[in-house]
Amino acid sequence: MPSDEAQLLEALNDIAELTRQAVEGRRGSTASGRARSRALQTDPINLDIRGNIFEITAEWSHDESNRTPGSLSIDVANGSGRWIDFIFESVYPQSSIIWQTGHLANGESSQTSLQLVYHIGKAIHIKRWRPGVFDIPGDGGGEVYFELPYYGDVAIRVSVTG
Repeated sequence: MPSDEAQLLEALNDIAELTRQAVEGRRGSTASGRARSRALQTDPINLDIRGNIFEITAEWSHDESNRTPGSLSIDVANGSGRWIDFIFESVYPQSSIIWQTGHLANGESSQTSLQLVYHIGKAIHIKRWRPGVFDIPGDGGGEVYFELPYYGDVAIRVSVTG
């Protein structure tokens, strides 16, 4: 039967090895860094764009080995020539406004970052209001629909052009 000192020395060696592995993992050896970069992938989100008042990109960055909801980032730039009010809302499973810019003057932009966990799997509708005929606000016939994923990070970049 090993002595208490031998057991203690063996336990300390185990702890030292685990600590070395953790530090090495945090630094990221070249091989593990390559594995991590392969695991993270970025895919476009399918968009149903109606009208021609938006230039929009939507990207989903995710790691199949880590299916945790991350962030939902939205960046809106107004190049429409007039003020706009940009609305990002869910339409399914329930209807609610997730984020709204309020009035953005021409040339202004607005950004937000939200937690995706509260919006996973929602069907999203994007629209904008701006002065139209007789300065009555209207949506200009443009809107975008898409579905949010269940995990990863989502980045939406919108340039309102009309």
